Amino acid sequence: MRTKFLSVVTISAFLFISCNKEDNQTPVVNDGMVKFSSGIETKVGGAGGDEWEVNDSIGIYMVKNGSTTVLERAENIKYTTKSQGTTAEFTSTTPIYYPVSGEKVSFIAYHPYSRQVVDYLYPVDVSRQNDQSAIDLLVATADNNGAGYDKIYGDDPANHVTLDFSHQLAKIVIHVERGDGVATEDLTKLSTVIKGMKTKADFDISDPELAIDDLSSEDLVPFTTSAATAKVSYEAILLPVSLDASHVVEFTVGGNTYKWEIRNNSSNITTFEVGHKYTFNVVLQKNRVLVIGIIEPWVLAPEGNGVAK
Repeated sequence: MRTKFLSVVTISAFLFISCNKEDNQTPVVNDGMVKFSSGIETKVGGAGGDEWEVNDSIGIYMVKNGSTTVLERAENIKYTTKSQGTTAEFTSTTPIYYPVSGEKVSFIAYHPYSRQVVDYLYPVDVSRQNDQSAIDLLVATADNNGAGYDKIYGDDPANHVTLDFSHQLAKIVIHVERGDGVATEDLTKLSTVIKGMKTKADFDISDPELAIDDLSSEDLVPFTTSAATAKVSYEAILLPVSLDASHVVEFTVGGNTYKWEIRNNSSNITTFEVGHKYTFNVVLQKNRVLVIGIIEPWVLAPEGNGVAK
């Protein structure tokens, strides 16, 4: 799924003509600039969930157009922002230059940046949910509709390379409310655990694909987004999965534990798919959990009701 272009990030680098070691000439400034415009439909940062955050970093590759061959050593180049908002300026200590030869290039980018990327393999780990931005895996590519880009394209300041990011994992949001039999419990003391999920994978940035580590099952503590006496909300970013009986959310409060098998919902949601956000409204009741499930953009789907005992 490709996301809509919403936020704009401009990354500019002056282009230099390289000097030959033998002639010892001073590099001269090329009139062109490399500028990237990048957008995402829904990022986890910010009050509205659609903002870049301070110190967010992306990695960019410049490759030979039509291939994944890296050019000009522009491999996993880190760009970082010092601002926050739907529009942010990213800078790099090692900016990317178009090839002086005029060779056509395209670009591959991802978020969040990692030094551990080798041969395009990104190590995914969602075992810690306390920093959602740090695990919100996004990928973008740009090849100018197959034509590629070159330094002449960059000479025109109106030309931007558009990086349209898309989500590569799944996201769930859980809103929990008190119901019959738990009406006096303080939900700020609620303990919530998502059980049975795989947490690690290798992701191929150049050809988006997840290779999930089947031995990485782990209980996850979702990130608390808001908490009040009568209602608490969580979110978690998860690897795509086909739900089965092992995928359970446990809610513990007042000495009692309430269990919900996630696939038991009125919308018959049985998978968490790439790029989808799933919202569940949960009511804790004596001896049962009532659930309304919704899939939202990232991707829309109908809402429904479910019961888990």
